[in-house]
Amino acid sequence: MSTSYFDTVLGTRGHTVLYSAGMSSLELDANCFCIQTGTFNTGEIRIWNNPQIKDSKRIEFPRPFTAGTPKVVCMITGFDYDYTKNIRLTATTSDIDSTGFTAHLDAWGDSIKYQAAMTWVAYPTNLPGITSGSVNVQDIRPWHEPQHDNSGTAKFDRTFKGTPEVTMGLNSIDYEHSNNLRWKCSATNISQSQFTWNLQAWFDSVHYSSGATCIAWE
Repeated sequence: MSTSYFDTVLGTRGHTVLYSAGMSSLELDANCFCIQTGTFNTGEIRIWNNPQIKDSKRIEFPRPFTAGTPKVVCMITGFDYDYTKNIRLTATTSDIDSTGFTAHLDAWGDSIKYQAAMTWVAYPTNLPGITSGSVNVQDIRPWHEPQHDNSGTAKFDRTFKGTPEVTMGLNSIDYEHSNNLRWKCSATNISQSQFTWNLQAWFDSVHYSSGATCIAWE
């Protein structure tokens, strides 16, 4: 890593075939101490070949927040599932206070979750120029009516002075296992007060449901 670029890895393991992949990144100044980030991987609390439906861990912030309870958002960064069952996963947080929070990586139904991972971002609720939220295809349709193209309008909880940047990341997924998993998210029609979110699949993928965390800043 340098001041002008950094290296990243988009990969898989075992017999999984990765046709293509992409990522979003959020750049933070090294002197921006008010925003904190970190990760949680289920491998930190159990071995991969002991699959569990629910996994959680208490995360302590590197530095306690002095202005009260911060906002904490999270995004899925990886998962390892048995290919004979549907892929179902959510990344959530609970019990947030000034010193930390509980991170959750949960499946449901008959899914077999060997391992999963998430990234989290925490910031003061009164920090100007930034806001966050989440969107889900179930905001516009029921999960049992799968479709490829899903879009809706999300309003910011504050009005920006100019057009903000918007970064999105996966926070929940529910896909049919018998077809390839194809998913992408994007933000379009961004204004000072709202944007259009798009959660999409293509070809023969069966997209029951998915959701994304959205971070907007100026």
